[in-house]
Amino acid sequence: MRRNLDPWIATAAALLISAPAFASDDISATKTGGTLAIVGGPFSDAIYLTSPGPGVVVVIGRDRTTVNGQPVVAFGAISSVRMGLGGGSDVIRFAGLRLAGDLTMDLGPGSDVITDFAPLLVGGTVWITTGEAGGSDRIALADTFVEGDFIVTTDEGPLEVDLTNVEVRGSLTVNAGTADDTVTLREATAGTINIQTGVGNDTVTLSGLAVDALETATGEGIDSLRVELMDAFGPIDLDMGADDDVAALTDITSTGDFAASFGDGVDTVSGTRVQAAGVASFDGGADVDTLTDSGISGDVETQIINFEVILP
Repeated sequence: MRRNLDPWIATAAALLISAPAFASDDISATKTGGTLAIVGGPFSDAIYLTSPGPGVVVVIGRDRTTVNGQPVVAFGAISSVRMGLGGGSDVIRFAGLRLAGDLTMDLGPGSDVITDFAPLLVGGTVWITTGEAGGSDRIALADTFVEGDFIVTTDEGPLEVDLTNVEVRGSLTVNAGTADDTVTLREATAGTINIQTGVGNDTVTLSGLAVDALETATGEGIDSLRVELMDAFGPIDLDMGADDDVAALTDITSTGDFAASFGDGVDTVSGTRVQAAGVASFDGGADVDTLTDSGISGDVETQIINFEVILP
């Protein structure tokens, strides 16, 4: 029986009418098989995507953004969504989007925002590619479930990734470029988490994680790393690269090895209740580094080297 979407669409439009206005473009939305392709124009777009029923995707334009010349367009029998947003500063909000397949997004140039106000459920892979230099992009999602991998990648421009209450059955990867980036993960579970922030003054905060393995590399720059309340069922490898970095590592357990290296620069590090079933290794690298050791322990071996100042 055909689902009557008109009452739901009217309600959704009324709820979203108070959202900020950014857009001035018409976007194209076309269905091929089970894939919905959304293509933005050269100006700023603002759209909302939701699923009032299985396989149904509703695309809502905000302010002067239209979808195929209309304010709201609904599609049925959709398993995957592919977006290419073009130029402009775009805003994409998920309002309970549910997909059995993949979600692929290319944000293009401009300062873009991806956010949600209802759970995002994806049965395949999420792949988000941010734009070029000259724009800053923000991805802020909560209550997200991804059956496959979750991948965020960028070439240039500042990137902010903020994920809360996220479950990823595959791997979660953030690969940022050469800018000052911020990555925050709270209450997340995943297979392997891999965070690469590249050159720049970066901030990485990881809190309440349960993972199979963790690898971070913040590259050159004055970086800040905070990891707390974390359980890893495999190895943890933290590499902060060159320059003067700050790291606070608290209440971390690993069933494998734990390795933290800090490279050149005057680094300030604290390790509080860091426990590894294998080897626990802290390497301060070159220059005068300070470590506050409040319970760093490896069942096989504890290695603390190249710290000129060690405090209890």
